[in-house]
Amino acid sequence: MTLSKLPPTELFSIGACLCLLLFSSVFATWQTFRSKTKIWLWAMYSALIWIGLAIALYSDKLTNTTSAEMPPEFSLGVWLMIAGILFTLVHGLWILTRRVRGNRALPIS
Repeated sequence: MTLSKLPPTELFSIGACLCLLLFSSVFATWQTFRSKTKIWLWAMYSALIWIGLAIALYSDKLTNTTSAEMPPEFSLGVWLMIAGILFTLVHGLWILTRRVRGNRALPIS
């Protein structure tokens, strides 16, 4: 199946996932060098994304067997990459929420 035969909704989903991967990897790597605090945390997020991507891309080279099944290393790489993306997004949203709210207390009535 080629990309030209995919319905528009699937093309949109693929594009959204690629944009999410690109944003997360660039943002985590950028924050690793720019952040004033918790540099090790951003470095860990960035390493999870990049190492997971490398394992997923080269998983067929890591196994010696030639079978039609997906190698187990691929799933390990995908899970590492997803973990790095989710941690980056949650931490980025936490920073954004903290900046928007400032240090104001929530009004309780």
